[in-house]
Amino acid sequence: MNTTDHIGTNKNYKDRLFRLLFAEKKYGLELYNALNHTEYSNAGELEIRTLEDAIWMKMKNDVAYLIRDILSLYEHQSTMNPNLPVRGLLYFADMFRGILRGKHIYGTRLVTLPTPVYIVFYNGDQEIGEEKWLKLSDAFAHGNGQSKMELLVRVLNINGGHNSQLMERCPILKDYAVLIGKVKAHRGEMDFGESVKRAVEECIAEGVLREFLMTRRAEVMNSILTEYDEEKVLADIGQERYEDGKAEGKAESILELLEEGGDVPEELRDVILSETNIETLKRWLKLAARADSIKTFKSQM
Repeated sequence: MNTTDHIGTNKNYKDRLFRLLFAEKKYGLELYNALNHTEYSNAGELEIRTLEDAIWMKMKNDVAYLIRDILSLYEHQSTMNPNLPVRGLLYFADMFRGILRGKHIYGTRLVTLPTPVYIVFYNGDQEIGEEKWLKLSDAFAHGNGQSKMELLVRVLNINGGHNSQLMERCPILKDYAVLIGKVKAHRGEMDFGESVKRAVEECIAEGVLREFLMTRRAEVMNSILTEYDEEKVLADIGQERYEDGKAEGKAESILELLEEGGDVPEELRDVILSETNIETLKRWLKLAARADSIKTFKSQM
């Protein structure tokens, strides 16, 4: 698995601001220390282990670190996504597959894996208090009654006034939250592009992320604009929009979700578009949102 200081060379995809910022080892180490109450000072000890092909909606939105056998996956979200534990399971499975390459997992000696930790930094409008825990078992058809398998995601609220002690221990996270907060505050006052520009200018003037913004200003603005564009797309094709809509709208949303994963076969397209039963389409819409491939979706129909 490739480990580098600077993530991303494929210009077809863009980094989210969170990834852009915390892919820098000095900031990543500061965040790790703040979360774990450690005092590591050598950024060289921190390995960036982000998966380069982990793409969602054409955006790279995560950063992963390995230090002292702790594998930490950090991510920023502005919407509360109940599928984060499922995504985490798939992500860590891919990472462990690379780590285990060349090792004998069918032997009699226990292999050693780094301890996985998944933390999401949330700044959406839904009130979650200081933090919220999401469980993989919530996605199980029978809950955790039949299985003890579990994966927990810790969601930390970074909206203003929340987790103040963490923010004080990690000034770079506090500055990041301030910048995003300013963008949100200005969104209702002006064009979104102008709100991003205003937020960046205010932060520079106030010394918030000043060095980072001065050297990478255009890249930062572009990443924020692209990220919010992708959020609009998700809102447009999301399940909630079609809960009370027409059958045609639900069918189109199913196709849009599936087309993110590849070309939809003509026969499957015809079946979806010809369905008029609202409840059936609701069920298919949920399956399409969860399916990791068209093949998976077809097997669940």
